[in-house]
Amino acid sequence: MAGQINTGKIIKKVNLIFAAVYIFSGIWSLISGGFSGIVTVFIPICTILFGLMMVAGDFEIKIILENCGFLDNLVGRGLFNMFCGGQLIMAANGTDSTLNLINGICGWILFAVGIALIGYGVCTGKKKVSDAVQAVA
Repeated sequence: MAGQINTGKIIKKVNLIFAAVYIFSGIWSLISGGFSGIVTVFIPICTILFGLMMVAGDFEIKIILENCGFLDNLVGRGLFNMFCGGQLIMAANGTDSTLNLINGICGWILFAVGIALIGYGVCTGKKKVSDAVQAVA
């Protein structure tokens, strides 16, 4: 009997986990970084906003998907995840701390998830994250 795996739901759950880590990393950097310049404020705020964009894409908030259509596209979401993963990897370069270790690990995993999303989108020909339903024998 053939069943179905809703790959789109799996993708969304994974993205929500990493969005939470991404937002936490931005908040923690903002709190612990001090205010020594515009960069110490601007980069954590951008990190928080990108994490919120990941969440908005997963919850399919209409205004976000209309203005940021790449979040509903597998290849676009993959590229965005690679970008966000790269930012976490860059944030991990610094002092040896637990947050930097978490950022590095999550960054590399998010980068790999982005590559997998692009591969999945290209190989299956599916465009939207919500259409990623795969039949299983």
